[in-house]
Amino acid sequence: MKRTEIVLLVMIILLSVFTTNSCITPAEASSICRKIEVDTTYNDEISAFSNNHYRFTPTNSGIYIISVTGVDSNLDWYLCDNVKHAFWMRSRKAIVAQENPGMTDEVNRTPVLNAGQEYYLVVIEWDRVYGDYVLSIVAE
Repeated sequence: MKRTEIVLLVMIILLSVFTTNSCITPAEASSICRKIEVDTTYNDEISAFSNNHYRFTPTNSGIYIISVTGVDSNLDWYLCDNVKHAFWMRSRKAIVAQENPGMTDEVNRTPVLNAGQEYYLVVIEWDRVYGDYVLSIVAE
């Protein structure tokens, strides 16, 4: 293969990856996202420059408090109501997010979440530091 053919092939592949309307299906998300429950506390860890994906389904409609505490690293989190938004950074549309510089606890209220609807929570590590944290989602 000539160099120009290789460059063209790479460009076609990249174009197809970055212009797709969805990069993951709900079925695929079920296998990738860790299923968590409301009113339960989770101790978790995250690698440098990585994301942890969670999914949960509230049994009652209402406002919830999402907490990422005991942080050893610079973490942000995003809550999405659509699987595509949780996985596709370019089109991520969070319904609530907590972004703070530095290593602080990240706590925020959600808007009203609907009972029976699946939501996707993404925790993101930004500063090249492996970290531990405590995650909880509780009804307000």
